[in-house]
Amino acid sequence: MTGKIFRSRNWPIIVALMLVVFLAAPLVAADGDGSGGGDDPLALESSSIPDGTAGVDISTDQITLTFSKNVVNMTVKENNAACFTITADGAAVPFTVEMADDQLYRELRRDIVLRFGAELKPAATYTVTVSSDLMSKSGVYLGKEVTVKFTTAGNIMTAADDKPAVDSGGKAAGEEDHSQITPDLEQEAEVITDQEASDTEESVISTERETAGETSEDENASEPAGENNIPIILGIAAVIIVAAYVLFRKKA
Repeated sequence: MTGKIFRSRNWPIIVALMLVVFLAAPLVAADGDGSGGGDDPLALESSSIPDGTAGVDISTDQITLTFSKNVVNMTVKENNAACFTITADGAAVPFTVEMADDQLYRELRRDIVLRFGAELKPAATYTVTVSSDLMSKSGVYLGKEVTVKFTTAGNIMTAADDKPAVDSGGKAAGEEDHSQITPDLEQEAEVITDQEASDTEESVISTERETAGETSEDENASEPAGENNIPIILGIAAVIIVAAYVLFRKKA
C-alpha cells in the first residue's frame, strides 16, 4: 500500500493531507462535548444554598446543584430526575426537577435545578438528598449518597407563652415592677429575625457571585488549550500542500 502511494503522481498531496489529519486530530478530540469522560469520579461541586446554611429566606424558591460532569444529557435525564428527595424536619417536600438542553445551553450541562413546590416553612431544617445512582453522560455514577442541609429563618421561641400572668396594673402577682429595665422580648425577637434575614440575603448574594465565578472559571478551564491553533495548523498544512504540489509539477 505504501509503495502504491509513493508511485502515485499525487503522493505529495496525499502525504500533506495525512499530516493535516495527524496534527488536527488531537485538537478536535480535546474539544469535548462536556460529557465528563475520563477516570475522574462524578461529584457534587457546589450548591446555590451551601450545606449547613442557617437563616435561609423562606421566599427562596429553588436550589441549584452543580456537578463535575454532564448530568442533563437526554441519555441520563430520566434516570437522574428520579435521584432527588427533599424533606423538611423529616416530612416530604414537593418539588420539580429542571434540566437544560445541553445541546442548546452547553454551559448548563452540569447544573440541575430543584424548584420547591410550596413556600419554605420558617425555622425548619431542610435536607436535599442526591442518590448514589445519579449518572453522568459518560456513564460514571455518583457512587455515594450526598446531602445538602439548610435551616430557614424564623422565630423558634414563643415569648408570649413564657410571660407570667399580670394584673390590671401590668405587674405579675407578687412581683415588683421592672418594666423600665426589662426589654420587650417580642421586639427583640423581631430585631433578631430581621437581622438574620439581612445576613442571609447577603450570604446568598455572595454565594451566587462565588458560584458564578467558579462556573466561569470551570467553563474557561474546560475549553481546550489548543483550540485556537487549529486555523494556524490548517494554514501551515495548506502551504505545505501547495509547495509540495508546485515542487512535484516542476520535477514532472
